[in-house]
Amino acid sequence: MKKVFILLFLVFAILLMSKVFAADKVEINTASLQQLDEITGIGPVLAQRIIDARPFSSVDDLLRIKGIGEKTLQKIKDQGLAFVSGQTPISNSQLPISNEIQSPNDQNATTQEQPTTPQDSQEVEPPLTYPEGIVFNEILPSPEGPDSENEWIEIFNSNDFEADISGWKIKDKIGKTSTYIFPEKTKIPAKGFLIIPITASRIVLNNDEDGLELTQPNGKIIDSADYQKAKLGQSYNREENSSWFWSNILTPGYQNTLPEKEIKGTPSLSEQKTEDGPLLAKSFSGEGKNEPAKINFQKNNSFWIWLIAFLTAVFSGIIILILKKNLKSL
Repeated sequence: MKKVFILLFLVFAILLMSKVFAADKVEINTASLQQLDEITGIGPVLAQRIIDARPFSSVDDLLRIKGIGEKTLQKIKDQGLAFVSGQTPISNSQLPISNEIQSPNDQNATTQEQPTTPQDSQEVEPPLTYPEGIVFNEILPSPEGPDSENEWIEIFNSNDFEADISGWKIKDKIGKTSTYIFPEKTKIPAKGFLIIPITASRIVLNNDEDGLELTQPNGKIIDSADYQKAKLGQSYNREENSSWFWSNILTPGYQNTLPEKEIKGTPSLSEQKTEDGPLLAKSFSGEGKNEPAKINFQKNNSFWIWLIAFLTAVFSGIIILILKKNLKSL
């Protein structure tokens, strides 16, 4: 009876120690995005891909995730943080060392049975590439109305294909800087526009001077825009030659328009559409309450008024002269 009690106690202790040991580990089939981000070599983008590809039968199964190769997998194993339920979460440093000494013949046999392959000697992880041709196109730093509700930033995809900018960042340069990270599955259609309202980005643009940087997930700055002395109610626009100009004609979701070109007004942001459908942002505030300022051009009618008055006076004078002549002849 005493032996049975000791055996049960040992089993209970082993189970308890296993739970304590696994408490600080990351179960890749159930972990949150933040927990997966703690694994070496795994950022927010790869963490989301892991969540989308669940379940996994083992840690080695992570190789089917785009962006995780043999080298990254080895780093994950060395860290010893990731595991799959049902497997013992151990790192390479915890593996037992065999005391068996192989003879030269045994070593040769092992070498013959397991020939080296190119995968054993080099990294097979495919490099991540990001599209070029994503640029700032229009910025509204000083709108008519509260800046905290009406500022916005427009990005243009100059490519002939849809661009995925998940994980890209926008950061302002001057004053109290803020950074906006594009969420997963953020895409811009070919030759399309993306409007980021201040209510989404939380980037407050300075009216006196400021600038923006667009950064890829690998840290490369793909585009930037700088301005000084923002004009009230006017947006800062990029031209085709990459120069910039201020315009009181706001064109979110459309090609930029020089201020001297006449325009009857632009539709509200929620009404504007690209060739592939509605814009990815519904309004400046994100709630469909605001519309870009409409520029009303009034025609100059004073010339016609004066012309009509002049002709009326001339004809009136002629009629009076004719009447006088008729009266004299009577």
